[in-house]
Amino acid sequence: MKKPFQFNPWIALLLSMFLPPLCGFAQTNSAVLRGTISDPTGARVPAATVVLEEINQGGGREATADSEGTSVFTNLNPMEARPGWFQKRN
Repeated sequence: MKKPFQFNPWIALLLSMFLPPLCGFAQTNSAVLRGTISDPTGARVPAATVVLEEINQGGGREATADSEGTSVFTNLNPMEARPGWFQKRN
């Protein structure tokens, strides 16, 4: 007859040394920013161009709102940005 599983402190020590570094790879340095564009009456604005301006590096990114007025910026690196808007008329 086999013995039931018995706690082994050496196996616990080895697991505690090697498992935490594997969990560290789950962290990321990027973010997603999602917003909805609407006019003063509250109606959503489809196909609006949204600009995200970086303060320190002087660059920026653009996104176009979908048919429901929602825009998404993906894979954003850590940065300082400021909210802002402008109206562009054709």
